[in-house]
Amino acid sequence: MKIKIVLTNDGRLVADTAQFVANIAGNCGLQKERADALCPVIKTILELRMRDLNDNYPFIDLEIAEDIKELVISITDKGLPYALPASFSKIPELGCADSFRFVNLGTNGQRILLSFRIDNPGEEKLDWGAFELLDDEVICSVTSTNDEDIIEAIRCIYSVYGYEYVHPQIYQIDSFRDRLKSGRYVSFLARNAHGQTLGHVAIEELDRLPGIMEVCNLVTPSYARGHGVAGKLTNMALHDGELRGLNGLFARPALHHAASQKLLNRGGFTPCGMYFNFVSVQSVQDRTFPEGVSRIHAAYSIHMLNKEKQHRLFLPDECRDFITEIFDREQVPYSVEPGGVSGSAVSKFSFDFDTANKRADIIITSIGPDFLEQVEKESDKFDLNSLEVIMVYLPMNDPACPDVYKLFRDFGYIFSGCLPGSDNGDFILLQNLGEIPVSRECIVSEPGYKEMIDRLCTMMNL
Repeated sequence: MKIKIVLTNDGRLVADTAQFVANIAGNCGLQKERADALCPVIKTILELRMRDLNDNYPFIDLEIAEDIKELVISITDKGLPYALPASFSKIPELGCADSFRFVNLGTNGQRILLSFRIDNPGEEKLDWGAFELLDDEVICSVTSTNDEDIIEAIRCIYSVYGYEYVHPQIYQIDSFRDRLKSGRYVSFLARNAHGQTLGHVAIEELDRLPGIMEVCNLVTPSYARGHGVAGKLTNMALHDGELRGLNGLFARPALHHAASQKLLNRGGFTPCGMYFNFVSVQSVQDRTFPEGVSRIHAAYSIHMLNKEKQHRLFLPDECRDFITEIFDREQVPYSVEPGGVSGSAVSKFSFDFDTANKRADIIITSIGPDFLEQVEKESDKFDLNSLEVIMVYLPMNDPACPDVYKLFRDFGYIFSGCLPGSDNGDFILLQNLGEIPVSRECIVSEPGYKEMIDRLCTMMNL
């Protein structure tokens, strides 16, 4: 479901539009008290942005989109650059939205996004019941938009997660179908010769990382394990990625168990970075962590599919060897050149907040001469002290990368690896870990991941 509203610079439209948006959110499953609280938030944003419109840019684009993961409300305009009041920093803190994101679009203006996880019971409860595996042949295929295929994918996810999967809308047939039709979420099912479902995996395109897709939603029910199902599904996902002309596929395996790492190693993925303190322990079903551990970690791994594209890199000395070794292992052509002045006229970046896990990502896609000033200005609008971890994606294809890298290191950020392949850039990963240390006692690491983690911890004295 997607609704787009174009508002002219007319204050009379604000109140009714805000109420309409709140009503739509309620109809999509947002709890009544949250929908009621949303109305004044939308009203305030629209009123403030209308004040900054002008004759050349007299419109505000408001979109409401519901997909397999969440409800997203975006407000975009080309008015005066944002001067948001301090109260806007309280949006995540007060729970007005599950995530709050500001995106500087450069010449295309600015955008605010509010995201909500919808507590909707979806389809009636599904249960496999007693199950007898009739044969162990594994046949993989793309999940169609038919109800029969979609319900099998949902049942597969349910068999592992119950109804505790982090994105509850994945249990709704219509939402699942809409995501498939978008082309940004591609689902695969494994069945045997008798038509019994053995497993599921998907690849998904993220807004901030075009050109590569994330391997996700990989599940194999207990009765189907030991037959190579996960490996065959991963191989099919890789083959599909090649057919789509993707630069590559990436994954973010959890590090409190080894299953995903083993699978990715067999699939030829290269460990390339870390997201230390990725989520709080309350966010996962497994709560058997050592006493004192409050957050757990995820890794990044990459499988580059485009072996022809040349990557022009401007690398800081500190992390040059780490990054070039990733490119060498993936057999991707690159050149390393001295840093210099960026050729970009404007800075482009976005803030992406996950309030449930008290973390934020800053995704930088362009470094202009005003970069430091713009980042500091936008950072001042948010209560970053309420966050426990911040991740920065810094484009290493920009000549200014080494200088900006040094700025973040001087601010106390650590180098935590890289993520190459996106059309938005090959990214260096930098993290601010705040006051929470890296707890290594809860890390379970496979070959490749262990060596990478040891190296990063040695480099950053963790």
